[in-house]
Amino acid sequence: MVMSARRNKIEQSCRRHLGSGKTGKVVLALSGGADSTALFRALLGADIEFEAAHCNFNLRGEESLRDRDFVADLCARHCVTLHLAEFDTRAVMQKGESVEMACRRLRYDFFRQLMAESGFTGLVVAHNADDNAETFFLNMLRGSGTTGLRGMQEVSGNIYRPLLPFSRQEILEYLASLGQDYITDSSNLSSDFRRNFLRNEVFPLLRSRWPGFDQAMARTIEHIGSENKIVEEAVAKSLPEDGRFLPLTAIENFADPKTLIYRFISPLGGNFTMAGEILESLRNGTPGKVWQLFESETAITTQAGLRIVAKEEDGLPKPDDFIWEKFEGKDIKWEEVFNASSSEIWVAETPDRFKWVYPTPDSYLRSLGMKGRQNVWKILKDNGVPHVLRARYPLLADVETEEIIWVPGMKRSRSLLLSGSEPTLYRLRMLLPGC
Repeated sequence: MVMSARRNKIEQSCRRHLGSGKTGKVVLALSGGADSTALFRALLGADIEFEAAHCNFNLRGEESLRDRDFVADLCARHCVTLHLAEFDTRAVMQKGESVEMACRRLRYDFFRQLMAESGFTGLVVAHNADDNAETFFLNMLRGSGTTGLRGMQEVSGNIYRPLLPFSRQEILEYLASLGQDYITDSSNLSSDFRRNFLRNEVFPLLRSRWPGFDQAMARTIEHIGSENKIVEEAVAKSLPEDGRFLPLTAIENFADPKTLIYRFISPLGGNFTMAGEILESLRNGTPGKVWQLFESETAITTQAGLRIVAKEEDGLPKPDDFIWEKFEGKDIKWEEVFNASSSEIWVAETPDRFKWVYPTPDSYLRSLGMKGRQNVWKILKDNGVPHVLRARYPLLADVETEEIIWVPGMKRSRSLLLSGSEPTLYRLRMLLPGC
């Protein structure tokens, strides 16, 4: 009775996720090991229509051929269509890529291609509760946050894991109840790989000391997963929709600014250490610092926040990034005028009084609030603009006198100031965020 109930639970999990045509046409990743073979039988027992896919990485000689033949025979006996991929794994490994990484890349590339070409809408994989605990530990050792520590999910996009609630021991007992054999990958018996070391060396030791280890791990992963949903919801409300600019106000108003920055840059390859450096740069008021993300993207700090800039861009403001606006007396809010941010300038003269120019090492600004003149080149340097980019930074100048009136995002001149009694004003402001 106990075995029958467990069998029913495993097959019910398959029905819950995949039954009644919920997912359309699905394919099972079938290695022939205990987990995937159990899932193969559970899908049959739950009357789920599926096909199978097997990858032969040709890494273990005759044993690899044995695995392939076992899977082919299993599918043939149960009239399940099998899709087979053969790889010369070592020949196609990329520079710096481990065997584990190469197999994962080849496997999922094959699955994606198969799903696209054959119209599969779901991929079914045989991860179990033990796998989830191993993933938790591996991510913890990498210094992961709650997203990594929450472990795998039973449903993640179009990937389904019906065995995730069940331990490896429960799965072995399920196979035994069916009289179903399976194959054992000899490489799993070696502790050379990180995951195998946890599985073969660390976990048995923990179980011997703490008999409730597996149940405690499952509860911990569940709790972290629940709390991570709260974090994700809070982050989603604070992150910009376009994903290219994160305002400083949003960063400082978030409960943990470093986490918000990390969630902003992590999809582009940013890490938590980088997020801390970016936060320090923003708080120290040192704009213009650059962090390399993926090959084609960089993160640049500005006075207004953090910008993501494509490789072919330089992150500098362009004349087309600005717009002139006209305000009549009744529409002028003088408190806004006199408290204008560095990303805008108010003047009483018409726009045709001004032009865009570019700085030279001898360009100067009669800075508001200061005596004498400041070298514009130094202003740009102090605000983090790299030397090679300074000659391309646009400056607003007076057409008549050639005097520089404004260094956008940084400082304005004390020339052409307002008295507060002008009937008409013009505002020049940046359209693009962050400069």
